[in-house]
Amino acid sequence: MRKRIIELSLIACIIFLIYDSFTENGNSIPNRPPAPSIAVKSLNGNIALSEFKGKVVMIDFFATWCLPCRISLPGIISLYHQYHKSGLEVMGVSLDSSSSAVTNFLQSNHVPYPAGISIYSNSIADYKVQTIPMVILIDKKGRLRWRQEGFSPIEERTLASQIVALLKEPDLGK
Repeated sequence: MRKRIIELSLIACIIFLIYDSFTENGNSIPNRPPAPSIAVKSLNGNIALSEFKGKVVMIDFFATWCLPCRISLPGIISLYHQYHKSGLEVMGVSLDSSSSAVTNFLQSNHVPYPAGISIYSNSIADYKVQTIPMVILIDKKGRLRWRQEGFSPIEERTLASQIVALLKEPDLGK
């Protein structure tokens, strides 16, 4: 029994190290350009980034078939629950082509925030998505502030500190 626990622990460590090697540290986005328009067809209708004016927004680019995306989902949901009441909004943007696959994925994982396939065909190019999962943070003024490719517990903590810093910034018009 003890040998089996050690074997499982080693396997878990190896999986974590492999997964962590596919993640990159997040980066501040220089010059803080305005966030490109983006909208998704979610379970509750179409949702556009413009609806979150004055809020900190996290955009999570993912795909249902992407194992690292599936692994990152509980962390994204946790950040949403932790900071939503403070002003964080999350929008999930799937790279899938099948809306039924996305719908099933979102429902089975109880995703609490709007997510779906992008309505605009150029959204992936506008946000320069090359790797998934990828998270973008947008400040209350609608500017791109943080880009995170990959996801791990370490990156989750870094992302949380970035969210807190953005939430502390002054609101629009103040």
